Amino acid sequence: MTKDKFKTTGFIILGLMSLRFFENLLPQPTYAKIFCNFAMPYEENKNYPKAIRYYQKAIYHNPKYPIPHEHLGRIYSLKGNDQRKIKHYKKAAKWGSKNAEVYYELGLYYSIEKNYDLAIDCFEKAVEINQFYLEAHYYLGIAYLKKDLFEKAITCLQNALGIKAQYPEARYHLGIAYLKNGDKTNAQEQVVYLQRLNAYSLAQELERIINSYH
Repeated sequence: MTKDKFKTTGFIILGLMSLRFFENLLPQPTYAKIFCNFAMPYEENKNYPKAIRYYQKAIYHNPKYPIPHEHLGRIYSLKGNDQRKIKHYKKAAKWGSKNAEVYYELGLYYSIEKNYDLAIDCFEKAVEINQFYLEAHYYLGIAYLKKDLFEKAITCLQNALGIKAQYPEARYHLGIAYLKNGDKTNAQEQVVYLQRLNAYSLAQELERIINSYH
């Protein structure tokens, strides 16, 4: 072991020993933040077992601290464990998370469950936190479309296109929203936009729906 590595290892050991010593002296919320700080480098280096261990310790000391729940949700998402991902994201949201990704992921979950009211609440929270969250604007528009709230769907899909003009799926669903809102002219214009984007299959499908709509 080189001298530098020896020093680094020594500092880590010393830090862990200090944590154990002060565990019963520091306020629990403060201790939870310290454990999160220990977990984050392990998460960045993809050492997920150790990261999970320290985030769980943070939760033990302060169950209402949203940060470890946010990180655990992300880790379990990467590991393909959707059940645990949603469990932690729900807890993060419950305890006041300010992370737009948390609400976006919950919005997708509720959309799959066809609980569009909760999906709308989550997507709205995501875009409130991050007004440039493209996918959240898009899926918020889709959720409103599912609820037959066509004017709101149009606004959200236009917001998505304002962030990214070349977004064929948003353009397609905007056409559907216009059509169901009684605006066949603007619906037809979306066919033209889709053709310009070379999204010919979506353009043909939208045109077919428009022509068969009464």
